[in-house]
Amino acid sequence: MTRILIFALLFWTSLPLLAQDSIVYRPNQIRDFKLVPLPAIASNPANGWLFGIAPSATWRMGDPKSTHLSNLVGNLMYTTKKQWLISSRSTIFLAEDSWILLGDWRFFITSQPTFGLGSSSPALAALYF
Repeated sequence: MTRILIFALLFWTSLPLLAQDSIVYRPNQIRDFKLVPLPAIASNPANGWLFGIAPSATWRMGDPKSTHLSNLVGNLMYTTKKQWLISSRSTIFLAEDSWILLGDWRFFITSQPTFGLGSSSPALAALYF
């Protein structure tokens, strides 16, 4: 009889706690993170054969009812012409979609010379002399 009373008392006092939603969303924290690393193989005339990895990730940074799914897609490739191609693209939705952060980062080491900005680039030197 004592066990039944203790069980009833514990059940009765915890009943309001069971009725509440146990998930508390704090803004701008990463939740439901999923990562998929995929192998990547490609070919084109400019780079030759490309081999590498192309990871993709998704997550939420707020309540799923009011916040879109954020994502990041990247790749790390090496080519048969001794080139490195590294890039990533992202769309990050903060809590309640208050901010949308777009990212596009690229870093290429290629076999072709590039003429960037600055006083020592060959294209600018030809203009001044």
